[in-house]
Amino acid sequence: MTSLILLRHAKAVPGGSGGDHQRELAEKGRAGAALIGAELKRLGVKPDIVLVSSALRTRETYDIVAATAGFVPGQIEDDIYLASATVLLRRLRKTVPRTKCVMLVGHNPGIAELADHLSDPAESDAAALKRLRLRFPPAACAVMTVLTPWSELQDGDCALQHYITPHDLGGSDED
Repeated sequence: MTSLILLRHAKAVPGGSGGDHQRELAEKGRAGAALIGAELKRLGVKPDIVLVSSALRTRETYDIVAATAGFVPGQIEDDIYLASATVLLRRLRKTVPRTKCVMLVGHNPGIAELADHLSDPAESDAAALKRLRLRFPPAACAVMTVLTPWSELQDGDCALQHYITPHDLGGSDED
């Protein structure tokens, strides 16, 4: 089975002297990322490759998730920073065919739109898809089964299995 994990960065501070790219995680964001990491570990998902936006908040989010879940080091990619769903999909299509699980850590609206577009309503958990379409807050995570080869990935080619937010795990979902 081939899997895709889409993760929005956790709650970040409103701004700083380094501009948007250098915004760090807020304390609630650090807590939310740890909760998501623990849940991914509990679910038994294990990415082979992790693609992480170069923004500080996404790198910090993934560092916490990885430390909690025991994941591989992430590949930092500038092109993921504030990327649209189209750009993110183009990047996923470049995944090596034998790769079993990819995790992508990025930003809204691109990450939420990608999760929505890739989810096939007939194959997805209906309640999870409904919640995903309502809101994709900081540290929200979509775990999907990929139903086609990476190079052919397009809208409707995934089955949403799990949609997780920090609130689901006792944390906060603040935007």
